[in-house]
Amino acid sequence: TLPLRLRKSSEHSLKVAKFLEKKQDVKRVIHPALKQHPDHDIWKRDFRGASGIFAIEFENHITEKEVDILANNCQIFGIGASWGGYSSLLSSMNIIENRILKSSFIPSGQYLRIYAGTEDSEDLINDLNSGFEKLKI
Repeated sequence: TLPLRLRKSSEHSLKVAKFLEKKQDVKRVIHPALKQHPDHDIWKRDFRGASGIFAIEFENHITEKEVDILANNCQIFGIGASWGGYSSLLSSMNIIENRILKSSFIPSGQYLRIYAGTEDSEDLINDLNSGFEKLKI
């Protein structure tokens, strides 16, 4: 089932990423299949699809606690750091504390890593939207 899972995961990650681009509290969506990604041309040249893993950087006013609130209020997305299965996962992280980057990209806001699995993409979007709604309370 691996080819089927990868195809669905790729398709779902792009739909979810495009949804997240429009969210008010999201500063940047980091997904190579999106045109604004700095390496999009390389991705387009070298790949036929994307993985289900991507990330978002939140606007600077969003705190680590608020990202945790968002993640904890999602019902479909689990919280974890295992990638490639069928279940969608979220993992918040402070990149600066956890890694020395060899890239010019260093986020200034909170960072959430997302794996879009094989669940229905509209269900995933609605689940994330419910998490974002909790930020307004």
